[in-house]
Amino acid sequence: MLDEVGLVAGISWYVEGFRERSNIEVDLQIADTLGRLPPDLELTVFRVVRECLTNIHRHSHSHRTTISLNEFSGRVILEVKDEGSSISPEALSKIASLGLPGVGLRGMQERVSGFGGELNISSDKKGTVIKVILPLPSPHRTS
Repeated sequence: MLDEVGLVAGISWYVEGFRERSNIEVDLQIADTLGRLPPDLELTVFRVVRECLTNIHRHSHSHRTTISLNEFSGRVILEVKDEGSSISPEALSKIASLGLPGVGLRGMQERVSGFGGELNISSDKKGTVIKVILPLPSPHRTS
């Protein structure tokens, strides 16, 4: 599907279905300037968004989340924020020192690392933020 419609349409379609299935409000903010990216990068971003939303639905008990996707200085920046249960400081410490637990978080880290990117997790009483920064190959546009 991503090959045909692209990342922006693919994420928009997925988020709409997620809203209906979960009753979680999603504020989707995608930069108007974000065009097509290399297919493997689009697939990675899509899968990270999907895993973040799955984790929010299963674990955070949030009724609202915000997804922002931008391109800035040769990088794609994805940020997914929820307003639910935070990850405890102890769990964040374990994540930082021992690596990411669970198949989902580990899979996201592996996908992002495969592109030379970064995945950061922060959490406090206001919720959890997953931030992904992926470098764009040059030239990166496919259309």
